[in-house]
Amino acid sequence: ITPNSITYSAPSDSAEGIAMRKKKLGIVVHTKDALTDAKPLDDKTRAKFKEHPEVNNINPTMEVNPNNYTPDEQKEFLSHMNQARKTYASMKPESMDALEGHNVNLEGHVNDMVRTGGKASTDGYMKHMANRLNKKIETLKTQSAKDKYISQHADLINHITQNKEHFDKAFKLHHHLKAAKEVLNGVVAKNSPYGHSMNGVESGPEGTVVVDKEGNASKFVPNTFSSYNLTGGRFQKGNS
Repeated sequence: ITPNSITYSAPSDSAEGIAMRKKKLGIVVHTKDALTDAKPLDDKTRAKFKEHPEVNNINPTMEVNPNNYTPDEQKEFLSHMNQARKTYASMKPESMDALEGHNVNLEGHVNDMVRTGGKASTDGYMKHMANRLNKKIETLKTQSAKDKYISQHADLINHITQNKEHFDKAFKLHHHLKAAKEVLNGVVAKNSPYGHSMNGVESGPEGTVVVDKEGNASKFVPNTFSSYNLTGGRFQKGNS
């Protein structure tokens, strides 16, 4: 079945495969909305659902097998997390001040790197801003408007250059957290009872919602899925 960019499959003789084949509708209820705060659906609430012979009510909760988290994966994850902690500890309060107002543009650069498979960096960010400048200049009609925008861009680049140390650390922190996340994505994917592919190529799942002991949830989305959706997935095509 292909509900979005990913095609999900299961062995025909497995419980998942039999349900997919025999039932007309598949539904995955994963979130409980308390109006002010959405939480993952708890087992007590899920137990109240009634079964229907034509509805495949899929429980998205996965039992994680500790054996799927190999010593090498643990070592790689901890290495990136330790580097992330050291980098964060070295960032002074002014580091965050230097990044203020850059949120949208930084996200744009990071997404560009996801599309191309590159690594986000301060130099790359300045190139990203230069490309934005050139595209903006093409839309402006008067020379005065162009001069004004060029001046603003020069101030922006000057700010980045003067605060390069802070931007470098932010990108370094981002790199290690992203790499650590990718390790966990690979580990969690091993526990899924489904196969995952995009355009016939094995892809892994679109992501996993990880919940801590306090019930706080974070979604880990693999780079492959993010890249596909940014470059030509169904969601991207729908917005083009």
